[in-house]
Amino acid sequence: MGFEKGNQHAKGRKRGQGKATSAIKKAFQTLIENNIGGLQEDISQLKPIDRLKILIELSTFIVPRLKAIESKHSLTGVNMKPFAIQEIYTTPKEIEIQPHTKK
Repeated sequence: MGFEKGNQHAKGRKRGQGKATSAIKKAFQTLIENNIGGLQEDISQLKPIDRLKILIELSTFIVPRLKAIESKHSLTGVNMKPFAIQEIYTTPKEIEIQPHTKK
């Protein structure tokens, strides 16, 4: 049975975080703030590759992850001409944008 207007049985909870979630986040934030100096020292003593792994792992808590998407479009019946991708190796200063020319 679908939702009916006026239904009093399944009100759900109000929007927003629960008290426990807010308290845990605040406690964790305080823990990090009180130990940031020690964490910095510990991270600085790691090998560069391990330091990078830690930073990437920690960034997942700050920078939102992008969700992978899948296209449901099909190229069946689309008239496309074949093309080739040429690999080039340059430094950023050597890159010049060339105008597109028709062949």
